[in-house]
Amino acid sequence: MIAAMLNILKGTVFALRFLLAVAAACLLLCTLSYPDSLLPPDPAIAYADGITPHDFKPVLWLLPLILLEMVCLAGGRRNRVWFGSTLTVLAGGLIAWPVLLAWRPELVHPMLEFEDGKLATGLGYFAIIVFASVLFRLVLLAHIFGQPDAWMGEGDLDAAVLDPATARTVREIAADSSRAKPHFLFGEADRSV
Repeated sequence: MIAAMLNILKGTVFALRFLLAVAAACLLLCTLSYPDSLLPPDPAIAYADGITPHDFKPVLWLLPLILLEMVCLAGGRRNRVWFGSTLTVLAGGLIAWPVLLAWRPELVHPMLEFEDGKLATGLGYFAIIVFASVLFRLVLLAHIFGQPDAWMGEGDLDAAVLDPATARTVREIAADSSRAKPHFLFGEADRSV
């Protein structure tokens, strides 16, 4: 009963993390696609002194990316949450592309030269982030923090076993009744050794 309740709780937490990751990935795509909607251009900013929010506009997309990473790090199955959410949003953006192109083309491509990149640019950057995360998470981190291969520790022998002074011939191995009958591939050539 308790194990079933724990499994239900784990599944619920995973589903909530996945939904939060999808929301963060959608926010990342919107930030990459429509940065002028978040911080509209303002000509008065050129005359402002000090640091303004517009100074951080080129790196504003890092906030949803960090949020997405924090949601993925909050529990187990991190790569499943990361790639499930990012690939869901990427597929949704690719499916929405022709629909928006037919009904609202101004959301897909900029109509004026001073506009931001819109969905086409945002999906391109988002695809680059997904590809870079595949290289980073599945290749680099798996190589650095992965488990050692199982075959590396199985064939270790003590040096005393390999001592030539105590070595046995093929005939002695074949005559040993405590072991299974060996099968020598080269027949008589092996026995002559």
